[in-house]
Formats: sequence, structure tokens, C-alpha cells
Amino acid sequence: MSEMFLEMRKAALKRLSHRNPREIAQLSGGMYCPDRNEMKITSLGKTYRLSLPEYSCTPELAPWHDLVLLHYMDLADGTPTSSQLCTFSALKSGLIRGTEFDRSSARMLSQLLDGISPHQIREICAAMGGEEISSNADFAAVLPFFPRLPLTLQVWFADEEFPVSGKLLLPQSADHYITIEDAVTVGEVLLDQIKALSQPELH
Repeated sequence: MSEMFLEMRKAALKRLSHRNPREIAQLSGGMYCPDRNEMKITSLGKTYRLSLPEYSCTPELAPWHDLVLLHYMDLADGTPTSSQLCTFSALKSGLIRGTEFDRSSARMLSQLLDGISPHQIREICAAMGGEEISSNADFAAVLPFFPRLPLTLQVWFADEEFPVSGKLLLPQSADHYITIEDAVTVGEVLLDQIKALSQPELH
């Protein structure tokens, strides 16, 4: 990994090392297991175990997914998850990076979902622990990236006039758990997961 990544991870671990793991679990929606000296936390339908104090993760997460998890646990303040949704650009300091990601993620979703049936889109979301919800879109699902940081995927299926399109949204409470830089990372990790699950050989 790059030196920048390693420094960011080192800084996050240092901040967490000064915190009470029971408090971290309570604020982030994780579970602290003192008998095993580990933290359990869910992400996209899977449970991960973090051995303390080094916070090594089992099963192993992709590097940026792992880093954003550390940042999430560091910033989490226990604020209830808002039912109101917002774009990435609406996050604190999100005007530039958030707006760029709103546009790039919409383009990416249009490419990833092109030629995939509504049934397959539902399967992809289910594989990530998603729950279908009612929406003004043709299809929408809540994807539990972290316990108090769900993302909502909205999809408009292709028709005779328009190609398939999609949008990622966050709860308005997201600022209590991640920075705009982390939010973009979360979105990119999620898009990577959708890409992996949308490969034809997996269906």
C-alpha cells in the first residue's frame, strides 16, 4: 500500500487506542466482546471481528474498506440514523468532492447496470444484505454499509426512451460518522462490490 495509506491507518489506530472499546462499540453500533478482546461489526450483510488493540480484521477487508471502518468507529457519536436522505454533495464540505462523486457514481451505475435484469439487480442488493424499500424510483434498496451508515441505491430501469440509471444516497446523519473523503471511499467500495457481483459468470 502507499505510504499515505499506511500513515492514515496508523493515525486512525492511534486515535482508537486511546478510546474505551466498549464506548466505541456503543457509539458505532458494534459489539464489544471483552472475553475475546475483540469487536464485532457488520458491513454489507457480513460480520467482521476486529482483534484488539491492533484492530486486525477477520475475515480480511479490502484495504480502503478496512480504513474507512476505522474512521467510522473513530468518528461515530451515536446519533440515530436519519430517515431523511441526502446526496454526497449535501454533506459537510461536500460541495466539490461530493458533487463530483454524485456525477461519477451515476455514470458508473448506468454502465454497471446496463443489460442487467431487474431480478439480477435485486439479487445483487440481497447479496450485500440490502432490503428493498418503496421509493419514487423503479427500485430502491437500503444497503447496510455500517450499522449506522446505510446507503440507499435507487434505480430507474431502462425503457424505450431512456437507459438504466441509478443514484446513491446517504442518510442526513452521515456527517456524524464519516467525513466527505470517507463518504467518497464508501461509495467507491460499494460500486466495486456491485461491479464484482454484476459479472455475468456470477449469475
